[in-house]
Amino acid sequence: MPGPPPTTSWPRRVLTRASLLLVGLVLGALIGEVLLRVVGYDGDHGRRGSLFDSPYGRVLPENWIYRLQIDPEVDREVQIRSQTIPLEKAPEETRVLFVGDSGTAGLYLDIEHSFPMQLAERLDRTEPGHDYRVINGGATGMTNVGELNLLRDKLRHLDPDVVVLGLFLANDINFNLGHQERPEARGTGWLARLSASSALVHFLQLSLLDRSTLRGPWNDSPRVALPLIDRDGVHMLNDSAGEIATYVREPSELTERAFGLLRSVLADFVALGKEHDFSFAVLLIPTRSAVTGRLELTYQPAMLTDLMKHGSPLRREDLDFSLPTQRVLAMCADLGIPCIDPTERMQRIGEDVFLPDDEHTSIRGHGVLAEELLKNRDAWLPSD
Repeated sequence: MPGPPPTTSWPRRVLTRASLLLVGLVLGALIGEVLLRVVGYDGDHGRRGSLFDSPYGRVLPENWIYRLQIDPEVDREVQIRSQTIPLEKAPEETRVLFVGDSGTAGLYLDIEHSFPMQLAERLDRTEPGHDYRVINGGATGMTNVGELNLLRDKLRHLDPDVVVLGLFLANDINFNLGHQERPEARGTGWLARLSASSALVHFLQLSLLDRSTLRGPWNDSPRVALPLIDRDGVHMLNDSAGEIATYVREPSELTERAFGLLRSVLADFVALGKEHDFSFAVLLIPTRSAVTGRLELTYQPAMLTDLMKHGSPLRREDLDFSLPTQRVLAMCADLGIPCIDPTERMQRIGEDVFLPDDEHTSIRGHGVLAEELLKNRDAWLPSD
């Protein structure tokens, strides 16, 4: 009479179940990846429309900065957007190079309406005997860290006499934290690379950030401790929340770190100028809140209310919209950097200096920036 069938040993049973579980997880991940790519999700444009490049930051792949390659030994001229710039500088020419993000590039406008080009027209009209070449090197999506690296790697070959950084106060200060802690850092990180290539990983990352941005209603501590969430539940890489953080009268440790990083980057701009024989200046590009005197967040207007609903201690009376401007002006004075502040001129005009329902300046606003630069040209423009 045959005996009972042999039983499978427990290690083999465990291994079989683990293998089935692993196969199930892989299949689930593949199905989730396909569904998210086909159906889409809130924020998927951030993965599809941009990439993370360690020197330059999260910038649209088609941006001109990636096509720009300058070999001074070979090239006679370079093309930046619609600008053709000869590498050989005329003996009497003064080159003024503007670097910055969308606020300098003139997002939503033709380049001739951007403040660098409006300044060029005004310089030609007011000083016809002087040979100025103004170059708009603004690139949408960049951080100040990336702008420094772009200048060091490429734009310095244009041999500028003066470099002006357009500091876009709506997001530059907080977004620098998302790039690198130091400008010379080059590592991208495995999570950033994986998030850029996988819709599932990117979706899970956004979900985690969303859950950890605000405090849970059942206790006073953050649900998840992430390095870019400050003590008030503010995610520093959120456009609106990060802007709010710069207005807080008693800033968080993360906000202090952001201002410290900005100071470091500005000092590196100055050092690069000494190395390559150009002077350096800063132009402030104010926020709507700084101009109107009230909190105006065009992308997420209810952000402060949402933060408060989820337990954040921040209140409107905790905010001072002039704080970022005051801090940057003090920083520039300490570093010996000319800093042009058009806030008061913009306040006299009002919201017409901005595009409707947007943080970016209008044609008129770019004209105000150009006029303020022209008015203060003795402070930043090299004389003969």
